[in-house]
Amino acid sequence: MKLCSILLMSLSLVACGVETKPNPNFDAGGSGGSGATSGTGGTAGTAGSGGTSGTGGVGGDMDAGEDSGFDAGFDSSMDAGDANSPPCTVICEGSTPHCNETSMTCVECLTSDHCIGNSKGAVCDDGECVECTAVAGCTLPQVCADDGNACVACNDSDQCSDGVCLTGGHDCVECNDETDCDNGEQCSPQKTCVQCLNDSQCNAADAAKCNVTNNTCVPCTDNSQCEGITNGPTTLGVCDTGTCVECTATDYDQCGNGNLGQPRVCNVITNRCGEANQTEGSAGLCQSCVASAQCDEGQVCVEQEFEDHAVGTFCFWRISAAQGPNGSCSSVPPYSRGVTNEQAVEGDSVNICSLRNTTCPGINHFSNPAIACAPGGTPNHDLCGFSYSGEGTAGNARDAYCEQIPNDTAYRCTVPCLSTDDCVDGSTCNTSATPRTCGL
Repeated sequence: MKLCSILLMSLSLVACGVETKPNPNFDAGGSGGSGATSGTGGTAGTAGSGGTSGTGGVGGDMDAGEDSGFDAGFDSSMDAGDANSPPCTVICEGSTPHCNETSMTCVECLTSDHCIGNSKGAVCDDGECVECTAVAGCTLPQVCADDGNACVACNDSDQCSDGVCLTGGHDCVECNDETDCDNGEQCSPQKTCVQCLNDSQCNAADAAKCNVTNNTCVPCTDNSQCEGITNGPTTLGVCDTGTCVECTATDYDQCGNGNLGQPRVCNVITNRCGEANQTEGSAGLCQSCVASAQCDEGQVCVEQEFEDHAVGTFCFWRISAAQGPNGSCSSVPPYSRGVTNEQAVEGDSVNICSLRNTTCPGINHFSNPAIACAPGGTPNHDLCGFSYSGEGTAGNARDAYCEQIPNDTAYRCTVPCLSTDDCVDGSTCNTSATPRTCGL
C-alpha cells in the first residue's frame, strides 16, 4: 500500500506539471535507514543524504523515515526471494502436505512422525505412509511382504514355524504339493495333507475308494475303484461288498478257462479263481465244490456239518430242481432229508435235499473198493467216511462203518440208515442189524 501511494503521488505531480526530483532515500536504499531515526522536518531530510534545504522540507512531509524503511524492506525482500525461492512450485497441502526438497514434490510424509494416526500405516516409506518396511512396522512373528508394504506371515518357508510358505502368497500352509506331505499323502486344494484326492490314490483292497468329502480312503462300491489293486501277483479287479477281490460267484470272467476249455469258477470261499479242474458244472451230487456254479444244473454248493463239525462244501439238490426232486426229496435217495433256509457258500438262503444220517464222505466211500477199511482183515470204522479227532469211537455217532460183504472175505464201507431212503440206488437198509446200515 505504501508503494502504491508513492506511485499515485508521483503520477499526480507529473499530471499537475510539477517538476519532481529523485528521492535520495528511495533510490539510496540503505541510506533511508538513517532518515528513519529522525521524526520530522528538513533535518531528517538532511540526515538522508544532504538534499537542499527547500527540498528537505518536502522530505519531512513524506515521512522519510517510514518510507525509507519500507524501501529497504521491500528491496531486501525481493532480493531474498530471488536467491531462495520456495523448493516446491505449489503450496503442499491435503493428502500431501510436506515438501520433499530433494525431489521438489509434495509428499504424504518425510518421517514416520508424519504418519502417526494414518489409516494406511505408521511408517514413512519414500514419502508415503505404509504399514511396514523391511526394517520396521511388523510385530514378530510377522514380516513385511517382499512384494508390498503389508505385514504377513511369511516370505519364505524358513519363516514358518510349522509347514511351508504358500507359493505365490504369504501364508504358512501345510503343503504346496505332495512332496511336502508324509506317508504318501496328497496336498489338497486347501493346502492340507490328506489321504487322497481321487480313487487312484487309494491302494488298499479294503479301502480302494476316495471319499472326496473328507479325503479319506474307504471301502469300494464299484469295480472301477479296484483297478490296479493287487495282492502279490494277483490282480484284484472286482469289488465284493466293500473289498477288492479277484473274483466273486457271479463275476469270474477274469479267471479264464480250465480243463476242457470250460470257464473256471470263482472259489467264493477265498474269492480267488478256482483250480483248472474247478470249472462250470464239473461237480456232481456230494462232490466237493467251491461255488454253486461248479455244481450240475439244479444243484447248489452248501457247507455240510456232522455232530457240529464242519465236514466240507458239497453239491446238493435244490428241492425245487425239475431235474431231480422236483419238490419231493424222497424221490432222490439217499438225499431224502429236506432242509429249508440252508445257506449256500455264496450266502444265499436255499432249500435243499440233504442226507439224514451220514455225510458226503460217507456216501462217497460206500462200497468203494479204493477204500481199504480192514487192513490185515480187521475192520476199522475210522477209515470210512468223515473222520474227526476225538470222535468216531464205539458208542459215538458215526457217519460210516466198515463191514464185510456178505458171502465174501472183503470189507467195504457202508453208511447208517433209518430206511432204504437213506441208501443209494440198489441198496436197502438192513433194519434188523445194529446199527442199521445200508446193505453191501
